[in-house]
Amino acid sequence: MLATALSIILCASTPAQAACATSLPDTVGLVPAGSYPFSHGTALQLDSARGLAFVGAGAGVLIVDISDPRNPEVLSDDIRCTDKVKDLWLDGTRLYAASYELMMGQRLGREVDIWDVGDPAGPVLLGSISLRSPAIAVWAKDSLLLVSKRTCVYAWNVADPSNPVLLDSIYYFLGGDMIRVRDTLAFIGSWFDGICVLNIADPTDLRHLATWGPHGGYTGFSVDGDVMYITISEEPTGWSSGLWTYDITDPLNGRLLGTFDTLGTSVYRSAVRDTFAILTYVRDHAVKLVSVADPANPRELDSLRTGYPSTGIAWLGSTAYLVCADRFVMLDMTDPGNPTELGSVPICHTGGGLALADGLIYAGGYQFAVLEDTGNGDPQLLGLLELGSRVLGLDAVDSLGLVVSSDYPTGLRLDAVGLSDPENPVLLGSAALSGSSAAVAVSDSFGFVAGETGLSVRNLVRPGLLVVDSVSMLMEPDDITLTDGLCITSGDRLRIFDVSDPTGIALVGSVGRSTQEIAVNDTVLFALSGDQILMFSISDPTTPRLLSWFDSHSAYDIGLFDTLLAVRTQVRIDIWSVANPRAPYRLGGRGGSWDAFELELRDGSLYTSHVRRYRLTTMPHAIAEEPVDRRGVESQPCPSMVRGVLMLRGNSPATLLDISGRRVADLRPGENDIRHIAPGVYFVRSAESGSRSAVTKVVIQR
Repeated sequence: MLATALSIILCASTPAQAACATSLPDTVGLVPAGSYPFSHGTALQLDSARGLAFVGAGAGVLIVDISDPRNPEVLSDDIRCTDKVKDLWLDGTRLYAASYELMMGQRLGREVDIWDVGDPAGPVLLGSISLRSPAIAVWAKDSLLLVSKRTCVYAWNVADPSNPVLLDSIYYFLGGDMIRVRDTLAFIGSWFDGICVLNIADPTDLRHLATWGPHGGYTGFSVDGDVMYITISEEPTGWSSGLWTYDITDPLNGRLLGTFDTLGTSVYRSAVRDTFAILTYVRDHAVKLVSVADPANPRELDSLRTGYPSTGIAWLGSTAYLVCADRFVMLDMTDPGNPTELGSVPICHTGGGLALADGLIYAGGYQFAVLEDTGNGDPQLLGLLELGSRVLGLDAVDSLGLVVSSDYPTGLRLDAVGLSDPENPVLLGSAALSGSSAAVAVSDSFGFVAGETGLSVRNLVRPGLLVVDSVSMLMEPDDITLTDGLCITSGDRLRIFDVSDPTGIALVGSVGRSTQEIAVNDTVLFALSGDQILMFSISDPTTPRLLSWFDSHSAYDIGLFDTLLAVRTQVRIDIWSVANPRAPYRLGGRGGSWDAFELELRDGSLYTSHVRRYRLTTMPHAIAEEPVDRRGVESQPCPSMVRGVLMLRGNSPATLLDISGRRVADLRPGENDIRHIAPGVYFVRSAESGSRSAVTKVVIQR
């Protein structure tokens, strides 16, 4: 009955109303205000003469002393790029870094950075190149720099790195994620075209000579003498994933020698030394050692599980260097059939979970990270706890954290983390979970876990994370949130549990609506349901009541703080005012290729699970707009821009709020002097009859 009633209500509004909700001019924007740059390891260059490794990790580069592989030491983490580092190239004391994703839609004009690393402890930025699109691969020698993007290869003169000069460019069809040069020929690896061969004898006149190799699924290549080793990730028709060997005696017509079939398992990179090749695997969390003594018949010798996806590899002497998602690893290859780990350097990998509490940011990737939110500039890493598995979600309150992770290939794992000392998080206990996903929340010393078997409550300070109560569900919940003695889960339907006694939880209410992400503010529940955001009153949790809704196409996540709601879609993040949940309206947002899994709003800032912070700011062209009412409630009058004095009509006092919902001033009926208040967008919240309040927007100007 309730589900039928909801479907009638949700279809009641007209398309014109929905369009009105999203077509208003932006009055609030999101401005980058800091980030922790390091994340998933992506690229690697070695300086054998000085015993150095340059490790691309997220949007930064670590410079590591590897002179003693058993005791690697990070010398510098000062190299920061505009976004994720895709490729690195070292030429003498110059390091070239290619960034391959724009920072959430912001074109920063630094797709290639040129660094002086003569002093590895103090790298200096010499210059940058703007391509107006992501850079994929780089190669340099003396004054010549080759740069590849999705559809072009550029030649630059970098004799003066502060003023690079474009020499020529050449178009090709999609790909180009690796460049290697032999004499006057450049080999460009292309996802679709295979290997493209360019003549670079005259850099002012690049010439395409040939294209050969597998057309589809290419991921990388390495060259040893007259043999090229190409790694394949997928299985397009007629091509098998694995390692392909080619005779390049005639570089314009590579001849296939043999293949090593990995039976559909994606291979990312390879490194060759003497008669051996190492293959890195992304999905299988392993490296494989292959004999290439006979390139026409490569065969597997051994494999080593790293426990993490690996994306880069180099082989120097008897040591192999492996860039994994959360570690830079050194392997002893003295006996290639029995590789052993010598040492490693952790890389703080983020993106899998996010929680905020008391000026600290808790983030997860393949570790549990504690960062200090300085409020200005980049968050600073305080502590790191190695988990060895991919974090799917987390929560943290006071001195306790709870993490659910995927322990490949065995399944899910639950970890309780002690946070009394943020610089030294400690593992308190672990437990195995069934299913493919789970959501967690923490209150006092109890952890609430929504997973395959339903909702369970665990004592986080007891050995084995003892289950103290549980409730079965037919379908796996998607999300979980806590508020004032209630636990709410999403999934095939919204369920509200009384958890005032964690050892005796009870279902008290539900809504027959499939939902994904949820958030709660006092007595209002916000739920993502397909392409719609629903708002329910839960003042009486036994009978949730729909207040309003709005469309948000391809929404993935929501974040809530006070009167603001952030909604992440595939292409943007929007900020909505929900001060009056019966009449929500969009304030503004930011476009871009958002890959953040979770959002959090706090005190005028938006945080993403990749530990990026965006400040909510008033747009310079801001104009007043009218809230959209979904349930026929009378909309508030369109407010005016005001200067100096704000006139409050009626006989009731009101409160002036900023865009984050914080109280700025108390207003009385009649004239109110506001000359001391900074210009921007504000909200006037006044009490009306009963418990209902009215919210209008004003723009204060000088």
